[in-house]
Amino acid sequence: MRLALAVTIALLTAGTAHAAHPSQPDYKKVGIGLTADLGSSLSLFDLYYSLYYGSSSPLSNTSIQVPIILTTGLRIEPAISLGRVVDDDDDVVSSQDLSVSVAPSWKIGKKASGYAGGRVGLARVSYTSGKTSDSASDKHIGGLIGSEVWLTNQLTFGAEASLNYTGYDSDNYFSSSLSTQGSFVFRFYLN
Repeated sequence: MRLALAVTIALLTAGTAHAAHPSQPDYKKVGIGLTADLGSSLSLFDLYYSLYYGSSSPLSNTSIQVPIILTTGLRIEPAISLGRVVDDDDDVVSSQDLSVSVAPSWKIGKKASGYAGGRVGLARVSYTSGKTSDSASDKHIGGLIGSEVWLTNQLTFGAEASLNYTGYDSDNYFSSSLSTQGSFVFRFYLN
């Protein structure tokens, strides 16, 4: 999380010497992205995985997104995360997560852009071990800040940091948590 926040701050401040003030992007972009979590969050999938396997999940919060940047500078980014792990005893933990983020974005110099906003989502996690199974759902909401550097006109690399509130609901319990998450984000824009 600290690394993602440091990279985000560095990317956000890069190029400000070239721009008197941030301005809204003057283009519309649609693409596909891949987020690689830095492993410092506690997602519902991580919680189940660590409870049943005693270690952190190898698939925590890796997701595929569809970034949409409107000409007004508004970024809308639906995302889906799917995970499934089977251990040596045939125990299975699987998850499905759907979320969407909405954030104003702005240019930072000629080759970078930043954004800050919010994300909401729903997730479902299930665990099966022999004849025993359990499942839980969560609703999450959070704030995020991120930035990306344009490597080409279509390819970007960025970092994102977020603070999330999550409510977990299972047949056996209800709980909530506050967590942080740091991610590296690769995006390929189609136009």
